[in-house]
Amino acid sequence: MLSVKKALTIRVSGKERKQKVRKLLYDLTHFRNLLVILVNNYYQTFKEALLNQSVLYGLLTEKGYTGKYRKEFEKVLDNVNAKKELRDLLDELVAQKEKVGNPYFIQSVIRQVIKDYKSYFKALREYKRNPKKFRGLPRPPKPKKLRLLMNFSVEANANTFRQERDYLLIKLRKGKYLKVKLPKDFSYRVSSVRLKLFGDDLYVDVVYECEVKEVKPKGEYRAGIDVGLDELLSVVSENPNLRSFIVSGKEVKAFNQWFNKEKAKLQSQIDYLRNELRDGDSYEEKD
Repeated sequence: MLSVKKALTIRVSGKERKQKVRKLLYDLTHFRNLLVILVNNYYQTFKEALLNQSVLYGLLTEKGYTGKYRKEFEKVLDNVNAKKELRDLLDELVAQKEKVGNPYFIQSVIRQVIKDYKSYFKALREYKRNPKKFRGLPRPPKPKKLRLLMNFSVEANANTFRQERDYLLIKLRKGKYLKVKLPKDFSYRVSSVRLKLFGDDLYVDVVYECEVKEVKPKGEYRAGIDVGLDELLSVVSENPNLRSFIVSGKEVKAFNQWFNKEKAKLQSQIDYLRNELRDGDSYEEKD
């Protein structure tokens, strides 16, 4: 028997429930934006990347940091304090962290930003060795426009939720929780949860562990299928009579991006018209 992780996606329903989750994800996105700007500006100023999670989290705490990276932390803190722009950014970041009010989600965002930057620097090194593999120079992570935010997710560990018989109780902020009902006869142990914004909808990915039987191949050949974005399907087989092939996903990806932009554009126009009508009603009432 093999132990594997699977994800069960549950849609968040109810106006008040969705509003609580949406507000949290927007606050976390703003925290991510400030962190990305801080890391970018620090790198441009000192030619060093802030990719130490302990150091970054230490900058956000009142007590500072006293662990094994203390010298690195003190150097970074001195550099930040020496530049007013960086100090102001850090102050904004600390204030946004307090506004979020959930350290576990904050840690998850920090880990994801570090991962994004490591991927960027890895791609940059590969670009310098073989630029023909790329369409252009890799770009560093950038802030997300909150007004056009259509896709964002954050993962949290077992410290953020409590699993009961048929539901999960997820702590969003201090005093605010989200109760998620699980399917009947759900007997698996939940290891983590993900809150996801996709378009206008909100979801909870329940990540759980289960055991599956190891299936041995019946024939003499094996094949592998990899699912991705730019390459929707990559199929490889040991059978010499079966050619490997790739199904492009760029067309689907481009259509999805176009759809999200058009949807955001129309929603912006709707919001503008609503504001105009509301202001007009207020003006008539005053007269």
